[in-house]
Amino acid sequence: MEIAQLPVYNKTRRLINQVLTSSHKATKNLKIALVDKIEMGLISVLENIAFANKSADNPEKRVGFIDSAIKIMEKVEVRVRILYDLGGIKKSGLTSIVFLEDDVMRQLIGWKNSSITIENN
Repeated sequence: MEIAQLPVYNKTRRLINQVLTSSHKATKNLKIALVDKIEMGLISVLENIAFANKSADNPEKRVGFIDSAIKIMEKVEVRVRILYDLGGIKKSGLTSIVFLEDDVMRQLIGWKNSSITIENN
């Protein structure tokens, strides 16, 4: 499947845009300390999704890339909460971000589970 057609890829791109939009009023220090790390983490998630997509013929390798994306998403979730706690985003921004984070995680876990099923057959 073409990478741009993957729902999890597109949802992750939307998540990046939402983080940047929601944090546009954050202080310079918070942008450097957290927003940049969140953005780079999400770009790494996109990369892992792309590599997982390319590994369609190797379910074990695909699961490895998906696992990496999940671990990065867990860090992103923690950093977003810290950003909120430090006043870098408002409650409405957090709500929008959490909604997208949950969707990305759900899709990654579903993709992993379906890949494991393929691997075990």
